[in-house]
Amino acid sequence: MTERKKTILIVDDSRLILDRLVVTLQKLKNTGPVHSTRTYAGALQLLESEPIDIAVFDIHLEDRSGIDLLRVTREHHPSVVVIMLTNQANEQVEMTCKKLGAAWFLDKSNDFANILEIISSIA
Repeated sequence: MTERKKTILIVDDSRLILDRLVVTLQKLKNTGPVHSTRTYAGALQLLESEPIDIAVFDIHLEDRSGIDLLRVTREHHPSVVVIMLTNQANEQVEMTCKKLGAAWFLDKSNDFANILEIISSIA
């Protein structure tokens, strides 16, 4: 029996980041569908309508904070593994995200390349 491939949700206000992550993650052998949105509202809609396994959230979104999205996700979808990927990488924000249940906190400038390895290890 084969295990179901992991469904991924990418939420970032940067179209460039979204496009780059979606194309790259679709190439991983253990991942299934990769959904993306630039907004908090779009993320909530996808979380309710799709079986998301792994989510990557930016902190700054067009319509609300990714930290708020993390909080709601942990509350209503506790099985989703959340990775925070942001340019706002400081110790206080990292501590807040980890306290709220983020599995990883990555700096876009320094840790972007690690996202594939992390997702591959989960998927």
